[in-house]
Amino acid sequence: NITVGGTTALTSYNSGITLGSISDSGALSIQQGGTFNLANPVSGTGTLTLTVANGVITQGAPITVPTLSASANTGITLTNAGNTLSTFSATDSTSGDIVLTNAGALAITGISQTGSGNVNITTTAALTVAGNAAIDTGAGTLSLAADVNASGTGNTNTAKLTIQAGAVVDSAN
Repeated sequence: NITVGGTTALTSYNSGITLGSISDSGALSIQQGGTFNLANPVSGTGTLTLTVANGVITQGAPITVPTLSASANTGITLTNAGNTLSTFSATDSTSGDIVLTNAGALAITGISQTGSGNVNITTTAALTVAGNAAIDTGAGTLSLAADVNASGTGNTNTAKLTIQAGAVVDSAN
């Protein structure tokens, strides 16, 4: 297990980082040369930055930190139903989709999909595209879904999708 309290960077130039559970109350940056699967939970009050130079980012356990920034070149797939983020930004530069499933209100602070993949963001509460944020889907399609209840019960329909002034949402399709 790893506990992060300050600014910490973990870097592997290959596909060699294997991490246990992480408690993040600081600013954690994980940089990987190849495909990276976040197999164990990351929780706390800090920020998490995931960067993969040549591959995809996936997960096997929930991410429950306020802020997540992810960057890859062949996709970002974060679909654990236990994800609880407040803000999210992502960049994908070649191919593969950017997919996020989130439980709770979410603000998108920027998404850039310059490859051929799609962008699919789903949250169980309000979804906001923050002012001055941009969502660029390149040649892919955009799907934003707010107030989605995975169990199908208890949906109050009180959440909404908000695109704030200054935000740019661009899809070539």
